[in-house]
Amino acid sequence: MPHTGEIFDDFAKYYDAYRPLYPSEIVDDLIQWTEMQGGVKVLEVGAGTGQLTRSLLDSEVSITAIEPGSKLAAILRKNLESHKVKVKEISLEDLDARKKYDVVVSAQAFHWIDYTTGLDKIFRITSPKGRLGILWRIDKSENTAFYKKTKSIYARYYPEKSLPKSMKENVSDFISVVKSRDDFSIQVDKRYEIRKFFTPEEYLGLLATYSGVIGLPEDRRQEFLDEVKTTILHLGGSVERIFEMVLLVVRKNKRSTL
Repeated sequence: MPHTGEIFDDFAKYYDAYRPLYPSEIVDDLIQWTEMQGGVKVLEVGAGTGQLTRSLLDSEVSITAIEPGSKLAAILRKNLESHKVKVKEISLEDLDARKKYDVVVSAQAFHWIDYTTGLDKIFRITSPKGRLGILWRIDKSENTAFYKKTKSIYARYYPEKSLPKSMKENVSDFISVVKSRDDFSIQVDKRYEIRKFFTPEEYLGLLATYSGVIGLPEDRRQEFLDEVKTTILHLGGSVERIFEMVLLVVRKNKRSTL
């Protein structure tokens, strides 16, 4: 599997401009249930350009944000230059295991890591009462007019056999892996519905940050985006998307012998 940095790095400006921040209600719950308090050492995995990081700054915790993509990391540093956040251009797998953290968080990124490898590493780098908080966004827009109108477009550009796992499948797989282990257990599994309307520019910009779109050859990518734009305009110039935001908090179990 390609590294996240390799996939998203050339589209870092789009990522920074169009990837949305996270609703305050969800961030507040994440902070509460992972027990982020003053002095707590937090590691953010796959920070991108700081969509979650910026929402954690008021919690008065010590944040280390890791991002393997050099261009993403450069924008992340610029976005956070007035704050005391350590930014490291590195992956979780390559992170020094001698450094200890109280909380690990990751938003829309942990599915790029082998779950078993990632959990093994997190166990080694967290304190005895360590917590892992993960945010994932699942598309639930299948009943909207836009989804139905663009279904045939996606079918032309993305044969079914070439489609990666859906985010719903990724979340389900992660939960299954955690439940199969004795060193971690799921403390919180909360779902939130989010509805958002996008202008054509906003939605095409967001699409340009998705790995499937990035993976298309440049000419095919532009054709795809043009067809989607035409559909948006035919539907009145606005796109409604419905998402289920998943907040999972995983706690470290004392009985583990790893």
